Amino acid sequence: MVLTPEGGSMKYLAVALAATALSGWQASASEPSAIVGGPINVDIARGGDSVKVPIAARSANATARTGDFTLGGWVLPKDASAADAPLMAQADQGKVAFALNLVKGRPTFIAGSTRITANATMPVGRWTHFAVINDANGLVLYVNGRTAGRARRLEGFAFQGSMTVAPRQSGYQTFAGRLADVRLDQSGTPSATIESEAVGFQSGSHRLRDEQPEMAGAEEAADRYGGTSVRRYAPEVRCALSAPIAKPIPDLPVLASGADGRWTLNGWRLVAAPDIHDAGAVVSRAGYDVSRWHVATVPGTVLTTLVDRGVYPDPGYGLNNMAIPEKLSRQAYWYRTQFRVPVGEAATNTFLTFKGINYAAEIWVNGQIVGDVKGAFVRGRFDISKVAAPGTIVAVAVKILPLPHPGIAQEESLKAGAGENGGMLVLDGPTFVAAEGWDWIPSIRDRNMGIWQPVLIEQVSAARIGDPQIVTTLPKPDNSLANVEVRVPVENLTDQPVETVVRASFDDVAVSRSVQLAPRQKTVVAFMPGEFPQLTVRNPLLWWPNGYGKPNLHDLRIETSIAGRKSDERTTRFGIRQVTYDMSLMDDAGELRRVGIDLSRARSMGQHIVDGTHDGIRKVKGGWAASLAPGALKSAAVSGSMAKRSSRRISSSA
Repeated sequence: MVLTPEGGSMKYLAVALAATALSGWQASASEPSAIVGGPINVDIARGGDSVKVPIAARSANATARTGDFTLGGWVLPKDASAADAPLMAQADQGKVAFALNLVKGRPTFIAGSTRITANATMPVGRWTHFAVINDANGLVLYVNGRTAGRARRLEGFAFQGSMTVAPRQSGYQTFAGRLADVRLDQSGTPSATIESEAVGFQSGSHRLRDEQPEMAGAEEAADRYGGTSVRRYAPEVRCALSAPIAKPIPDLPVLASGADGRWTLNGWRLVAAPDIHDAGAVVSRAGYDVSRWHVATVPGTVLTTLVDRGVYPDPGYGLNNMAIPEKLSRQAYWYRTQFRVPVGEAATNTFLTFKGINYAAEIWVNGQIVGDVKGAFVRGRFDISKVAAPGTIVAVAVKILPLPHPGIAQEESLKAGAGENGGMLVLDGPTFVAAEGWDWIPSIRDRNMGIWQPVLIEQVSAARIGDPQIVTTLPKPDNSLANVEVRVPVENLTDQPVETVVRASFDDVAVSRSVQLAPRQKTVVAFMPGEFPQLTVRNPLLWWPNGYGKPNLHDLRIETSIAGRKSDERTTRFGIRQVTYDMSLMDDAGELRRVGIDLSRARSMGQHIVDGTHDGIRKVKGGWAASLAPGALKSAAVSGSMAKRSSRRISSSA
């Protein structure tokens, strides 16, 4: 079966396309060529939603005749079921102008009464190049650079409407496979060019761009503009913008608190790196003059500081964002503070901890670089004991590096509508990707660069505690019992073996055990209900979701001690509950399935059942879906038919 333009109406329904990557369908506005759409790269599975992309009509080049076009790209069918399936169709106001289908594996171009079927097939598992050219020489279909069929030139072709990729129609076969570098050009293409594009292509060499449609050309456009301010759809400001208003400078101690041997580090100053010429080894020396720097807001972003100090108006009000320059996201910054190292009672090690820096930074202490941080959600912890003796003055300087891919700024307006969704920031790694601009937010000028989480000074002696993990499960349907597992990372910071006692307690429950640690050894001390019966809690106070009950939380205190003297301590809060999920996930065959998953059960069996990687997340109707890990349908932690759960058992997403 094939898709045909019958009676001038669209006969298919968009139902089953899933894509991992889709790049572009609009050329950059500054591109002088006759490109109308593309490139488009898409990986298609059976379940999901189709992709419909608009065609942006543009003036053809001087030599092109009205109605000339070239449609071309690469196709890789995944299996034999794709041998009879629609590939793409162009339509305007519900009327199909043309369709490209596979008929018994052979590319077939259909436009009204015109039909060209190639004499060559598109083999399963292999890339095949195709092109359809409409110009003065007629309508020609190419497969792998060779003429595969021809017909009379199509007259009156209009570059408007939309292109639907891999359209679906009830009762028809559905295409599953990959399309790469598919383009619709508003001009004919010489046959020699088509031949050169097809020659030398080898499977796997075509790289699908890991971007959203709106990203196409963004990186190239940024290069063309030299990284300067570029705004798409910028509204015209016809009203007065708000005047900047400086906030009072808070009076905070440089080192605040001190519970559990931890202090919050304050007293930060900020300056744009181009405004000074000193290197990190100089900036991070005690006594360096920062009197002309801005008093920084930490936690906060660069823009937070500049708004708080009255440099720029509040970007959240009116069109004030238009008064803030795009250059904020295209330069480096220095943060700096200095403090006197606390003299702990038994502490022998001092750590500098950054809970969050966006996006990348160099960390300097007393003239020396001690490390770096990369990733908005990565914690940076640095042992500064050798350069920060107790009682001495220590200077800390943080150089926030410019973003590698800040993207192009955009603004929403009544004329342009919602802004395009960004995505260039995704190329760098985990960060605040919407800061580039999304359909719900204009571009944040500094892209949320800065020290956006607290900075801590931590002191500990020999046995240091890491981040504890608490796992709770509810083994009975009536939730009358709760099993609490506690895992505590412990590290010996000395060059000598030590014996430490690790103790964990919450409510009226307390457990402890002695651990031998070799020099510099790291280990995880586990407290399990099977070994410690007190970790099976009767009639537990549960952490109920909103609307189900009280969200009870419990305070966990962890302590290490050596020879009866405290070495380190941590406190944290946790809730007792078990979460199961009803989810729509892609299976091994690319079908979207509704399944129940119990991650706690999977964990107890040592199984990985959900694939949340980039390759595993697929586009489906109304959004995106993760995939089941290979073989996960056979796991006891996955249920294919959804059984009723107790109305009081927690089974919500959290």
